[in-house]
Amino acid sequence: MTQVFVFSDTDPLRILELDERADQIVTRVNQGLWECYLGFENYPSQSWQARQVGKAVLLTNPQTPEAFADFKLDTRDFQILQALISGLNVDQIAWYLHISTRTVRSRLKNMQITFRAETLYVLIALVTAMGLIFPDLGSVYD
Repeated sequence: MTQVFVFSDTDPLRILELDERADQIVTRVNQGLWECYLGFENYPSQSWQARQVGKAVLLTNPQTPEAFADFKLDTRDFQILQALISGLNVDQIAWYLHISTRTVRSRLKNMQITFRAETLYVLIALVTAMGLIFPDLGSVYD
């Protein structure tokens, strides 16, 4: 049994009790598959990121820090970046998010232009350093 704490900007704190391991929940949410835990939205108005803290999971809605207000990312951009950093390729991201691979590639290219990143690796490094997305470092040390 895993406790999941859902921190939202609009709703009060929710605590969910789930019959899955914490690392499985973190992986699924960070791959963009958070709807099975939080419900489905016709057009996602928020994106979710998960972090494991001990045996608990914290779900937060990522926001662009005020220091980087010029770099606005919408919900889909957050989902694509988080799925990419979780190890999914473009085809898998498109399938999970129910969008075309062309859309995924186009959004990634636009983000590269916005952040002036020559490669996807540089883009990922920049958005991680800015605190916009958080890689799942727990799996690195396993």
